[in-house]
Amino acid sequence: MIEVENQTNIELYNNSLIWFAQTFKNSNEVITAKVEGSIISGTYSENYSIVGSPVSYTHLIELKFKDNKLKIKIYNINSYLGFPLRQYLLKKNNSKRKMYEKTYIEVEQSIGNLIKSLDESLNKKNEEGW
Repeated sequence: MIEVENQTNIELYNNSLIWFAQTFKNSNEVITAKVEGSIISGTYSENYSIVGSPVSYTHLIELKFKDNKLKIKIYNINSYLGFPLRQYLLKKNNSKRKMYEKTYIEVEQSIGNLIKSLDESLNKKNEEGW
């Protein structure tokens, strides 16, 4: 959840579209669905190192808007062959696999940085009076 003071759902939606355009090379290819003031969803790719080899993974991203806040969800992270990243990183009991510890950290940092970027972008626009 990202909170932004004094912004309607429509303002957050429009500013999030600007963030998509600034963050992704081609935001029109990333965004797969949108309903003004309500939701933006899409798919983007990121490379992660799996035991030293880079593998491309697709992520689903969803933003839902209400006045003064938005909910961001990044989920269904799958390799280009359709294998879930979870399958590599976690055991059946959801504990981390030691050999993929670096990848787990890399994924957490990448997603955390993306969320932080959105938060900073929306709150900066709020401070600037956008």
